[in-house]
Amino acid sequence: MKKMTPEDLLLTLTEREKDVLRLVCQHKRYQEIAEVFFISEGTVRTHMFNIYTSLELKHLDRDERVLKIHNIYCPLIQKQSNEQKEEPEIEIIDVTPEPEPISPEEEQVINGDEMALVAYKQEPITGGNKKMGTKKKRGCARFIITLILGALMVIGAWYSWENYLKDIPIVQSIVQLINPDAVIDSSPSAPSSSSSSSSSPSNSNSSNSSSSDSESIIDKILPKPDPYADAIEIGDWLEQDNVWVRLSEYEVTGVKVAVYFEVWNKKGHEYFFSWKDEDNFSMVDNKNNKYPVLGSYLRKENLDIDERNEIIGQNIGTVGFRNDSLYNSGVTDLYVEVEYFATIDEAVFHIDLNN
Repeated sequence: MKKMTPEDLLLTLTEREKDVLRLVCQHKRYQEIAEVFFISEGTVRTHMFNIYTSLELKHLDRDERVLKIHNIYCPLIQKQSNEQKEEPEIEIIDVTPEPEPISPEEEQVINGDEMALVAYKQEPITGGNKKMGTKKKRGCARFIITLILGALMVIGAWYSWENYLKDIPIVQSIVQLINPDAVIDSSPSAPSSSSSSSSSPSNSNSSNSSSSDSESIIDKILPKPDPYADAIEIGDWLEQDNVWVRLSEYEVTGVKVAVYFEVWNKKGHEYFFSWKDEDNFSMVDNKNNKYPVLGSYLRKENLDIDERNEIIGQNIGTVGFRNDSLYNSGVTDLYVEVEYFATIDEAVFHIDLNN
């Protein structure tokens, strides 16, 4: 028997199930969907279970189900909606009967999927855990690396010539053979002890000068590494050990910059952690100004399975910093460094003040 394609499976859904799936693809919660169709939230859950059954998704784990729904069936249902818009509008009376209630075990599966479906964010094509640029950017990076390596080879060849090669007799003979008018400035190959002692300071100075010149050339050619190149943007999630963490927002008050962190427990079991403001957080800006932490209090947090909470510290925000340097000229970016918070060993979050 020929295996059914996703398009074929989608056709097996009722009109109401398609409508529910369409709103799920728009990241609507079950309660919001229920309000749109004037049905109960339990009926929406039943429709979702029937959708899983028709689309052959029940046997998958949650993450695989969410991935298939958003990456395969959401584009198909959107395409179908667009095609229906192009056809003449015909009034359709919904005669879909109320579905049979589902079991508590089945309802638990549906409930566990809700936030994952709502919060799903399609990841770009990557070659690892970090986001990659377009092919054009990778080609540009390859060109820059090749240019840097070429420059280093030229610098190395020049340095070797100045300090070693030009003093070798056979090299001098080859140069004179190629260009008889060439003058090679070099010291005698076997200087006397007196000349050696008298010339040592100048040789030392020359060596230091050559070394300094080489370093200055390298400094000009090689771009300085950006210590915050991998900083995570505000609002983006960082996942480590099935716990998701993000810097959700920030707030500037009279003397304080308050930052809010949100933690989402996806471990499949209850999760407990603790933190202390000055031990786990620090902040600098793009001018390398440091912002002192306000407060040093031990906090404890307990998250149930799939619970997602904004973590509140002493007053407002998860942690607060003095904002004395925030108004200095040229301050455009803040970098919040996090160590050993929840499951994060080390990470940097970026706040763009221009936005």
